[in-house]
Amino acid sequence: MTFWTPKSAITAYTEALKLNADYVPALFNLGNTYEDLGDREAAIAQYERALALAPQETEPLARIANLSRPSAREDSIVKRVEGALKRADLTPAARAGLEFALGHLMDCVGAYDEAFSAYARANRLSEAAGAGVSRFRCRAA
Repeated sequence: MTFWTPKSAITAYTEALKLNADYVPALFNLGNTYEDLGDREAAIAQYERALALAPQETEPLARIANLSRPSAREDSIVKRVEGALKRADLTPAARAGLEFALGHLMDCVGAYDEAFSAYARANRLSEAAGAGVSRFRCRAA
């Protein structure tokens, strides 16, 4: 199925979720669609729903972090990303996504040296991981 407009994508994902409210890929892609439309709150809500159902997934958390604008290092989103980065089971690609998100968060709070370090780690991990495809990225171009 090809979605030609964001509105038709939202309709399709919403219909899919009526059939299976716990279908994480639909929640994630609905969040992506809202994010593409600039609706941060709706996007975050869908990513949070996806995380509630699949807490082991890191991409929804990284997307939430990238949509967030914390004002202090103690903000809960910073703590959530730092906590996720402590997991031993992360793939290099998942760890890279979280490190990029941490870099963004550190930029927001003015911790520029930490942001630079996070971005450097993310870039090294991305190079090591090569081009990967997320199982959630099933949106049509």
